[in-house]
Parts: sequence; structure tokens; C-alpha cells
Amino acid sequence: IEADKEILVRVSGILSAGIARMYELKRVEDRLALERAYQDIAQMTLSSLNLDGVLDNLGVHLVPSGIFNTLSISLVDHEKNESEVVRSYNILADGTTVNNSASACGGRYTLDSTDPGAVAARTRELLVVDGYDARYFKKKPPENNTGRTFYFIPIVKNDKTVAVLATGSHPDKKEDIKEKIQAIQPLFDQVVIAIENAKLFEHSQSEIQNRKMAEEALEKSEI
Repeated sequence: IEADKEILVRVSGILSAGIARMYELKRVEDRLALERAYQDIAQMTLSSLNLDGVLDNLGVHLVPSGIFNTLSISLVDHEKNESEVVRSYNILADGTTVNNSASACGGRYTLDSTDPGAVAARTRELLVVDGYDARYFKKKPPENNTGRTFYFIPIVKNDKTVAVLATGSHPDKKEDIKEKIQAIQPLFDQVVIAIENAKLFEHSQSEIQNRKMAEEALEKSEI
């Protein structure tokens, strides 16, 4: 009857408004998470000159922010023409961030290989791989990685890839993850600065140590 129709219209309007509000709140939540990540990375850029500290902070800030549920970090060495996986993180159901570096790191691949990380480093473009793709992977990933989408994100400075971030998700979340990657591109500029500053600091410390050892050796030879 007409009265029932009117009630249903009103109820549907209330439900529609509620659902729209939920999505709005989710977007706000995402924005706040991104803002916190930006602030944390910016602070890390200014405060840390230790490469290990920079890499640890990067995983600790990016994974809990909700941007990625897993994250591996590879550093690119153009002189050696290779890249090395140096950090690996994932987040548990209770929100705890786990550092898997002891078991998952140390892998190296040459930059001219078909490894997806190498391809992203060479092309300097985001590479998205759906599941097992024989063009990139020499062997099939573990069973728990089948049916997933993988993302390889190059971190670039002056047309050179400094690092490659890798993460994975359920295929249904592909567009969401790609949007998040696009949204945090400016954050990667901060990451590059942090890594480059740490590398310069380590190089200067090594130079100081070498000079000190040379001076000590010269002093001993003059005795």
C-alpha cells in the first residue's frame, strides 16, 4: 500500500545515507593513515643517518599504516649491476608487524635478469604481475602466494632506481592498491632522500676510518 511504500522509501534513503557515510569515513581513515606515513617518513628523513635504521623505519611506518600488508625492500647497486633484498615485513591479523629479514633477505638478482624486481628497476615503472607469470618467475611461488597479485615499485632519483619495494594482495584489491601506490608517490621522494643521506653518511664514515688507519700506520712507520 502507499503508506508502506513511503516507509520503504524513507528506510532506503536512511540506509543509502549510512552506507555513503561509511565509505566517506573509510576514505578519511585512508587519508589519515597516509598523512601519518608522510609525517613519519619525513621525520625519519631528517633524523636518521644510519642506513639500517632508515630501512627498519621504512617498513615499520609503511606496513602498520595500512598501505601494504606485506613489504620487501631491495637496494639497487648499479656498479655491481645487481639488487639485493634487504628487508621483508608482513602484518599479522592482530596488527603486529613482523620483520622476516632473518629468513627472507639476502636474495640477489642481476639488473638484466627477468626477475620482476629487476624489470621494475630497469624500466623505472610500476610492474604489476598477476599470480605466477613464467615471463618473470623462474619457479612457482609458494602455495600461499598463488592467486595473488604482486606489485614492484621502483624508487627513482635522477633517472636511476635506488630501491624497489614489493608487495602483494588479493586480485580483488588490485585497483585499490594501485590507487594507494599512486597516492604515496611523493612519499617515495622522502624515501630516496633518506636512503641517499644514509649512504653518503656511511661513505664519509668509511673515508674517515680509512684515513685514520692510514695516519696510524704512518705514525708507526716513523717510530
